[in-house]
Amino acid sequence: MEQLPRTRYSQEFREQSVKFFKESGLTLVEAAKRLSLPKGTLNLFSSVEPIKTAANIVL
Repeated sequence: MEQLPRTRYSQEFREQSVKFFKESGLTLVEAAKRLSLPKGTLNLFSSVEPIKTAANIVL
C-alpha cells in the first residue's frame, strides 16, 4: 500500500485555521471537519500558535 504524499500548509493557512477555530466556538472536531483538516492537524496548529506568538514577543 502506497503512502499518500504529505500535505504542506502555508503559514497563512495555519494562522487562519487557528483563528477560525478559536473565534467560531466550535469543537476541535467540528472546526476540523469544516476546514477539511484531520483533527490532529488542527490540534497541532492550535498548540503551536501560542509558542510562536510568545517567541515573537521575546524577540
